Amino acid sequence: MGIDARRLRELFDDNDRAIHNGRGHSESLNENGNLAWGESYILLAYMEMYRATRDRLYLRKLVEHFDRVLQNRDDVRGVADVHAGKPLAGWGSTRYSKGEWHVWIVHTGMVTMAPAEFVRLVNRDRFLHREFGATAQACRERVEECIRDTQPCWRNGPAAGEGYYYSPLLHEVLPLNQQNAMGSVLLEMWRATGNPHYPAIYSSPQTLTAFQ
Repeated sequence: MGIDARRLRELFDDNDRAIHNGRGHSESLNENGNLAWGESYILLAYMEMYRATRDRLYLRKLVEHFDRVLQNRDDVRGVADVHAGKPLAGWGSTRYSKGEWHVWIVHTGMVTMAPAEFVRLVNRDRFLHREFGATAQACRERVEECIRDTQPCWRNGPAAGEGYYYSPLLHEVLPLNQQNAMGSVLLEMWRATGNPHYPAIYSSPQTLTAFQ
């Protein structure tokens, strides 16, 4: 005997409230990957719950959570990435970098994936735009700042129209699963805006002007 939709929603909401009274990990720092490997999944779950229920409550919760997450972004806190030599629009960690503060591109991708999807959803729905239009625009700007600060790690090639992310910490190409997280954000932003520069964002210097 299956569980009905109402009960499934109740189970989700109960579990949501159980994580720091519904605030999830949104007030955490990312030093141990709490945002990338904890809060990001909560944000994605809110998007999934909106698709399942069409209840805007879950979009409002995503916005509230992401607002708190942004308050702890490195450029807001003034914490410099060891390789960039300056604070980046991302969330650094010491756990995976031998104690050095470093913003992993995969972490930026995981944290911004659901917000990028939110931007796309609002931009394509005029009814959602009435409530969330200004919020989605602000969210887009914050995500674009994060994308901008991954640009120094982009390398063109090996063939024309191809590219990849390079890790200044590993001194090699980022593993494919780590690249895919940020790649998903680029695709969502392209779908959100229709801007053809997103899929090939670093293919030429001219495309970078969209993020300056």
